[in-house]
Amino acid sequence: LDAAKTAIWTKIQPLDREAIPGLIAGFEHEDDVVRGFVAERLAEVIDGAGMTQIIAALNDPLPRISSGASATIQKIFAKWNDADALDVEAKNIRRDLDVRVKEPHAQRDELLAKNRKRAVDLEEQARQLRHNIPQTLSTTEIQEALKKIIEDENAQATARLQAATATASIGNISGSLTESLIKGILSPNRNVRVGCCRAAAAVNTAHAEDMHKLVDELMKRVIYEPERDDQPRDSRDWANDALVR
Repeated sequence: LDAAKTAIWTKIQPLDREAIPGLIAGFEHEDDVVRGFVAERLAEVIDGAGMTQIIAALNDPLPRISSGASATIQKIFAKWNDADALDVEAKNIRRDLDVRVKEPHAQRDELLAKNRKRAVDLEEQARQLRHNIPQTLSTTEIQEALKKIIEDENAQATARLQAATATASIGNISGSLTESLIKGILSPNRNVRVGCCRAAAAVNTAHAEDMHKLVDELMKRVIYEPERDDQPRDSRDWANDALVR
């Protein structure tokens, strides 16, 4: 299987961004392996225009398309976050190099030169890693689309799980998506609940109140054990199993 993937990618890769429409069409494939391959490879070639198409796919009523788009968002943000971390490191190096010195000093100047080269190398690594991905990703539309999928109890669990995983990769989320994760943590589907618990642990928010809400709900899930509940069996929260806790 790996050999087949490599062979196919060898043919697709030279097309670069021209391959985006064809790869996005792969979201319609019924095989999870194919959609996973599509998600991985789209992250390698996606550009700003392609991101617009991915967001549109997130809102598609066909579960396998929205699921494939969610998986792609996760891959894209993972790559973007890695590139951003390199840029931040380079920025910090340049900040530390911003010193004023009056007299030359051989060892110091050699060290400064090495650090300047290190900063340039990091920025180049970030550029190559990002490739066509925009340096700034606007997440408002993405978060709104993921919010709808996570909250939809009628949607397939796989699509909701992929949306939660994508949410975790975004990093900083807004208040409305925080509320969606809380709803997902309370979902009667244990798999959705697991995904949203993991996402809640991975995200950050500028609002302390939202963070406290997530932490409080996670603590409740840890504490509650349905097998020890003294309520009638049919009124216990059996989705809160050991894996969730």
